[in-house]
Amino acid sequence: MDEFANSYENDEFAVVTLSPNSAHFSGTENSTPISESQSSTNVFIMPSPAGETSPLKETTTDPFLLPRFLRNVDGLCIMITSMIVFSISITIALVIQIYTGQPQITPRGGVVSSDPYCTKLGLNLLQVDAGSSADAAVLTALCLAVTNPHAVSIGGGGFALVHQQKLLKKATKSYNFREMSPSYFSNSSNVASTFSGKTMQEVPLQMSIATPGMLIGLERLHKAHGKLLWSDILGRIAALARKGTPVSAALSNAILQLNLTNIPTPLRTLVTKSDNTTKLKEGDILVQPLLANTLQVIGIEGANAFYKGSLTAEFLREMSSLGSVLAPGDLNSYAANISYGLHEAKYGEKLVVTGEFPSSGYALHSTIDTMLGYPSVNQNSPQNDNFLQVHRLTEALKYGYAELSKSTNSTHLKQGNITLSIGAYIRSKINDTQSYPLAHYMDGTQPVVTRNVQQHVCVIGPDNYIITISMSLGSSFGSKLMSLGFLLNDAMLDFSWPGKTQSPLEVPQRNLVRGNAQPLSPLVPTLIIPSSSKCGDYMIPAAGPQLMAVAGVAEVLVAEASGQPITNSLAASRFNQMLDPYVLQLEGSQPASLVQYLQERGHNVAVLPQNKTLGIVNALMWVNDKIRFYKDPRDSSQNPGLTF
Repeated sequence: MDEFANSYENDEFAVVTLSPNSAHFSGTENSTPISESQSSTNVFIMPSPAGETSPLKETTTDPFLLPRFLRNVDGLCIMITSMIVFSISITIALVIQIYTGQPQITPRGGVVSSDPYCTKLGLNLLQVDAGSSADAAVLTALCLAVTNPHAVSIGGGGFALVHQQKLLKKATKSYNFREMSPSYFSNSSNVASTFSGKTMQEVPLQMSIATPGMLIGLERLHKAHGKLLWSDILGRIAALARKGTPVSAALSNAILQLNLTNIPTPLRTLVTKSDNTTKLKEGDILVQPLLANTLQVIGIEGANAFYKGSLTAEFLREMSSLGSVLAPGDLNSYAANISYGLHEAKYGEKLVVTGEFPSSGYALHSTIDTMLGYPSVNQNSPQNDNFLQVHRLTEALKYGYAELSKSTNSTHLKQGNITLSIGAYIRSKINDTQSYPLAHYMDGTQPVVTRNVQQHVCVIGPDNYIITISMSLGSSFGSKLMSLGFLLNDAMLDFSWPGKTQSPLEVPQRNLVRGNAQPLSPLVPTLIIPSSSKCGDYMIPAAGPQLMAVAGVAEVLVAEASGQPITNSLAASRFNQMLDPYVLQLEGSQPASLVQYLQERGHNVAVLPQNKTLGIVNALMWVNDKIRFYKDPRDSSQNPGLTF
């Protein structure tokens, strides 16, 4: 052994010692041989090539006892792996925090409604109770049903748009809870006997009632995006109805228009003092205990308490006693429609998003799409350019309203072999020097005539949700009929039928009275959002009444697109094109020279007295992480919009 070792004294070699209990590996260069007297273990000496260090390492344990994937793991490997895992964990945590955590800037929010008390109630839910945008929107909407029963009721319906600011795809969805016609009208003979040849005033009140959608629509919205309990929100509104609320100026004015001698007893009891003779006036307290009881039950049992639960039988019994044709199946089968189907019109870096049929969103879409193809005009442009813009916008409104009467609403139309956007199509039809009789725009079809008192709720919350709700009961006080403490709609009058108007044109087939259908609504739920990213300005306009909502929003957006400040756009003098009667209305502040300009082009112009206005357009905006409310100077109410 000594002789063998000495022969490699000057070479590189590895010494391997083996013992029964352990293995000892050592790589050496010019090492001294180990003799048997120095170790009781077996020794193997292996040569190593010159200039190379042996990869063998010293260890106190047998590495072959470890699983194969751990045999090459050392301290450095563990350190690197730990750092990678730690980095990935931190990244995931940050992403989750960004999308679900609390904002790193001061939370902000805003609420707009037509009633200052309801606006404050909704804002407090956001700011104090840490509710979601959906919580605040639902609470505010139901509050309006208590404070403004002439315009909003759980016996009515509406639409909502919900936009999630953090999403790029499918960020906006639509809720359609418009009233639905009873199945009774699936029989054409029932339709003929009830409606044919009658004006709206001649249709019996009880036959004007459609299946309400308000409760189930708001409940679906809350289930998807709410944070607080449904019972909590309904409980607050029930307490409000039981305690009583001051009569608003709007409600007082609506009550003044009522003739107490020919309205049903429950409505008379609602709008008068205890003597059933003296009308409630602004500031009086309106107490609604029956409504409070109904809301309490719905808060506990959900909306199905009304549609297929403990309240259904009593409601249908009362409806039957009034002569209504609503049936159990009409309530049981009602469902709110939720979709991502929306009309979108781009201008600059913004997108106008509005609802599909049966809302009037398509009229706004086509009008905006038409006007954005023309050169921008502002207050510094020549007067003739401004007058021409009024003419063009009026013509665009006529064509837009006419599109609502057609069987389908497409954003692109065929003209010969060319496919045009609806805006380009309408521009090709507009004559800059002439207006035409109504039949020219309608293509032989009657305009759809609706009567609508409407209310809006707009909410932007710290959770980055933007929500607008448009609601209606139909006419003022709806059908004038009540059940379970709330008023019922007269949505059936929004359908079309022979004899409804004196127009010689054909009745629009799309809006004919039929069973299990929704009539066209003048409501126009609208959002303005950035067109290509999450960054940019957001705006929620709230406008009314009736088709003035389309004209008002269109005028504000066209002015804003030309670079005018939003305050100027809201304050500018307005006009509105009516179809029945066929009149172009102008506010009294419009210059006489504009009146003459329009008359020379064939418009039938009617100028309103100076104390009359053409609707109201308010706006809630989110710009540079700041939420601001912009009030139409025509709006006489105090604090319709609040922000924090």
